Amino acid sequence: MMFDEAPSALDTVSESLVYNALARILSAGQQTAVFIAQRLSTLKNCDRIPVINEGRITQDGNFHELRQSPGSFQDLVENDRF
Repeated sequence: MMFDEAPSALDTVSESLVYNALARILSAGQQTAVFIAQRLSTLKNCDRIPVINEGRITQDGNFHELRQSPGSFQDLVENDRF
């Protein structure tokens, strides 16, 4: 499954319902989901986040790992006030 800015037009309640349903589907381990996102909240529960700058992957990890590592992802999180 691929999602390009999936929750961008949803209110917070609907967004939560969608992500809860996706979590149930993905927890079975039979599906892979790819999220293309600019809103960092979309990425909080992702297993793996490749950070792309100028066409190259510059960082890779989960939200917590990337938040703790110096680099562009940490800068984005700090500017987004997570």
